[in-house]
Amino acid sequence: MQKSIERIAGDSEGVSYEFPVFRFTGTDKTAPSAYLQAALHAGELPGVVAIDALMPMLSRAEAEGRISGNMTIVPWANPIGRAQYLYGDHQGRFHLGTRTNFNRGFPRLAAPDLTLLPAHGTVDQRLKTRLLQLSIGHDIVLDLHCDDEGLAYLYVHTSLWPAMADCAAAMGVDAVMLWHEDPDGTFEGASIMPYQNVPPTSRASIGASPPPSNIAAYSMSTAPSPAPMPKGSTGCWWRAASSGIRRCPRLAASEGSSRRSKTSR
Repeated sequence: MQKSIERIAGDSEGVSYEFPVFRFTGTDKTAPSAYLQAALHAGELPGVVAIDALMPMLSRAEAEGRISGNMTIVPWANPIGRAQYLYGDHQGRFHLGTRTNFNRGFPRLAAPDLTLLPAHGTVDQRLKTRLLQLSIGHDIVLDLHCDDEGLAYLYVHTSLWPAMADCAAAMGVDAVMLWHEDPDGTFEGASIMPYQNVPPTSRASIGASPPPSNIAAYSMSTAPSPAPMPKGSTGCWWRAASSGIRRCPRLAASEGSSRRSKTSR
């Protein structure tokens, strides 16, 4: 495992922000690579706890040669929000300087080409640029979010369904929400949309990595989950507390948009 410290200069002299990045080296250069981050909304801490529990297992797996593809882990993705406290309350969802949601306003690239990323901007914009630099090029990207109370679910681009059904089943999530458009510049949208815009035959000419096969946002719930998602299931699933697991053949993007307003995205 290799650990590095990322530093983001603040908007005023003498102020800077730091966050650690951990990299695990895989044994197979052709295997899919993975990127995992938590606490983009800095007050959403269960994802940080989950990564803290995962790290020793990854270290043992790396030592035993059981990690196939390279992995990049960012346990604290938002040092700016982590430092924001107002009268004793943590204000980690919006940047106090720009009033922008930390999971909005990511650069929307026309292609997965890191040279297209902006080099300047406010401190929160520079953080978002750096997170994209770290994540783009990985085959699997997971962004961990949480809510005070709710169902555990995957937030998945429509192009990745039903391919992500095995991931949803392995995680035991209660719901899968499909989305198609990302007008707000969320992290998950900024991570996958550049690949949607470029034909597969053109990616090699710009030096882009293979298109991501499994990109999702995972919202972890602090509430118990009484019923896992059926193993090997396909389609779109959700669980109603009073009626067990149900299957819907399709969850439209508009429905996903109306529901996600109630979550911690």
